[in-house]
Amino acid sequence: DPRALEDQDNRIPLADYVALMRAARLGLAAGPWLAAGFAALAVAIGALPVVAAVLTKHILDALASRQREGAAGLVRLVVALAITGVALGVSPHVQRYLVGELGRRLTLRAKGELYAAVNRFQGLARFENPDYLNRIELARQAGENAPLALLRSGLGLAQATVTASGF
Repeated sequence: DPRALEDQDNRIPLADYVALMRAARLGLAAGPWLAAGFAALAVAIGALPVVAAVLTKHILDALASRQREGAAGLVRLVVALAITGVALGVSPHVQRYLVGELGRRLTLRAKGELYAAVNRFQGLARFENPDYLNRIELARQAGENAPLALLRSGLGLAQATVTASGF
């Protein structure tokens, strides 16, 4: 198929690749700062379990060594672990807010672009065709759902990679 980007193991149709890039562009254009915050938070959420594990190891090592002169260092480690725990507890809520806000902006932008494209049509003949109306509805649904799903999947993968590489 000349419309496929060929690899030894995978074939990604060019149309799918273009659609994927358009979805990514739409997602980033809808809220660039929200997307950047979501990305930074995803990496942080991936790193926090590793930080908690390292801090716990250092606390246990300090307790096992029974050194009295290290009490101030032990308190610092415990406070850092408590802050890490609070960050682990709060970050999913912040992430949910960012995803919700980005989803709302994305829906608004996708509908705006779709309606602008539909308004450029001349005449009403296309709107009398049920198949064409179904395509418009599918475009509306894909424009609302695909970019956010793509962003969430990609950042979820990055988050899991950060966590797995830390251990």
